[in-house]
Amino acid sequence: MNTQENIMNKKKHLIVISYDAFSEDNWGLACKLPHMAELIKKGTYTTKLKSIFPTLTYVAHSTMVTGVYPNRHGIVQNNPFQPFIEEKNQRWFWYRDDIKVPTIYDQAKKQGLVTAGILWPVTGKAGITYNLPEVVAINKENQGLKILKNGSPLFCLRLALKYGKIRKGVGQSNRRNCVGCGRGRNQRGYSVYDFRRPWAEIHS
Repeated sequence: MNTQENIMNKKKHLIVISYDAFSEDNWGLACKLPHMAELIKKGTYTTKLKSIFPTLTYVAHSTMVTGVYPNRHGIVQNNPFQPFIEEKNQRWFWYRDDIKVPTIYDQAKKQGLVTAGILWPVTGKAGITYNLPEVVAINKENQGLKILKNGSPLFCLRLALKYGKIRKGVGQSNRRNCVGCGRGRNQRGYSVYDFRRPWAEIHS
């Protein structure tokens, strides 16, 4: 058995957690928060990470899952250029097809691994086994139906039934507030421990 096979047998789950706009300035406070401190202690982290340019959410997250620069993966802004459309009705790069190169979750699927994604950017209609994509209703669309249409319907319904009472609404801030990474009776939102798949990515 080679070294790679040994590693795969020992490490059955990989969970990637992304906190949007989290910088080195926040590190001291994060280390003092109980759940964050536990994740830092038990997980793997670095304080040397440098973002790509432009340093925008969808651009950075696409680079994270592809390993290439924006000029290759094709996501160079959060949303396409839409000069004559009101901002609240502008579409973003919500869909996997917007990325022009293979992603790590594509490769995981080819290897027969089970994957999960929680509000990870640019994953609408992605081949992720358990997927709650970050998509937003525009032009009078229904938010719930849009999520079901572009994610994993049964998985999304299970999350709604289990955690729906915690969420105060369907807006961006409401959904992000419902994504938590702690555990215990006082936990708010989804738990990392609900998504122990060989590959899971969580964006908050």
